Amino acid sequence: MGNDALIEIRTPTFAESISEGTVAVWHKALGETVKRDDVLLDIETEKVVIEIFAPADGIVAEILKAEGDVVESEDLLGRLREVEADEPGEGVTQSA
Repeated sequence: MGNDALIEIRTPTFAESISEGTVAVWHKALGETVKRDDVLLDIETEKVVIEIFAPADGIVAEILKAEGDVVESEDLLGRLREVEADEPGEGVTQSA
């Protein structure tokens, strides 16, 4: 069996002029396979829309901040379950 390491997905550190943002849209769903640098979600601030990218190949294991939730710098947004390179992305079974 593969290593089920979870990788945190966090809000980046905002510029001093930005105190918070709102989760605008999740582009990936719970259980969906993603590749490193895929856009996972958008965070909208007063000034810009920030794209949050997948830090590694994996499967979206947890979504902790829903669309419309207000987030601050370094907030935990969700987690990816890391997928090893030789592990198929499609058809991966998850145990409850």
